Amino acid sequence: MKNIFKLIGIIAIVAVIGFSFAVCNNGDDNGGGGDTGGGNVSSLLHTEGNKIINEEGEEVRLFGVNICSLEWSSKGENVIASTREAFKNWNCNLVRLPLSQDRWFCKILDDFSTPNPPDGGAEYRKIVNDVINIASSSGKYVILDLHWSNAGEWGKNPDGYCMPNDKSLEFWVDVAKRYSNNSAVLFGLYNEPHDITWEVWKNGGTVKETKNEGTPDEKKFTYHTPGHKKIVDEIRALGANNIIVAGGVDWGYDLSGIASSYALKDTPEGNGIVYDSHIYPWKGLDITTHDTKVLCIADKYPILVGEIGIDPDGEWGASGHPSWLRDMLDWMDNNKLNWTAWCFHPAASPCMISDWRYTPTEYHGAIVKQRLLSYSR
Repeated sequence: MKNIFKLIGIIAIVAVIGFSFAVCNNGDDNGGGGDTGGGNVSSLLHTEGNKIINEEGEEVRLFGVNICSLEWSSKGENVIASTREAFKNWNCNLVRLPLSQDRWFCKILDDFSTPNPPDGGAEYRKIVNDVINIASSSGKYVILDLHWSNAGEWGKNPDGYCMPNDKSLEFWVDVAKRYSNNSAVLFGLYNEPHDITWEVWKNGGTVKETKNEGTPDEKKFTYHTPGHKKIVDEIRALGANNIIVAGGVDWGYDLSGIASSYALKDTPEGNGIVYDSHIYPWKGLDITTHDTKVLCIADKYPILVGEIGIDPDGEWGASGHPSWLRDMLDWMDNNKLNWTAWCFHPAASPCMISDWRYTPTEYHGAIVKQRLLSYSR
């Protein structure tokens, strides 16, 4: 009987260890696992001049939506359901997925009991992994967008900042190792750089910024940014040749520096760099104003309009500018720009949907959905 109890005890210990290992790893070590589904694997993309080309040598135009919440929530809000909806019923071939570097490594206290739970971020990364597998099995694509950084200090200041910081390199090294040359994955280096020079944008330096200026919650930050060139170099050094997406300055809008001397240089093996501009009505109601800041590089590089949308009311709203969104969609079509509308969430303005039944908002989502459905499948 003693031997039987010993054997039972050993089996129990092994089972616990095995369970703990499974929870901590969660099918997560190499970017595998998750909702694999069936169907065609996404064709590997690369750039040629100002075009995106697939493995068959065909030009590809990417269009879709932003699926937000993983920047502010470690568990996300209907991310998987939204991905399926976007691909199946809105005819998207691309989703842009905003992420947080702190949540990626689970270095933040919010919806967990401790700042660093045993899974080390595996649950969070599994959601991302499942989105990628859904895209891949559908022959579609995902931009992993580093949306929130932390001003160089883990776990205390998760938010959007002027630039990525040195800890953002740790995020990109880990992401690049997991999804190196995954044909469904594009790397979006950083959301909306702003209030910095093109020199700092490209080559890095010291960044000083203030949050909530003039309020009781005012806080000043000083941190070092590696710059976009360094992040590209680190990703490529790992052998990850995925297309890289880089946003301009002025909250990701202005690409004019790329036209001069600040373009990022890819390696011969790299699959190219796409430049990202975010356009909202306050950037210019006259669409021709975007020719100088955005189309200035259209003859040389592929362009993604990574965020576009309009609110219902207010100075810049659809009530006063009812044709703006349709005119912008025409402008993007006429110039063959890639795009992802903001945002596929009922509470992240400008909202494309009014509820989790994915009812399109009349002023924004309905117009975008109609345009997406007009494209060939």
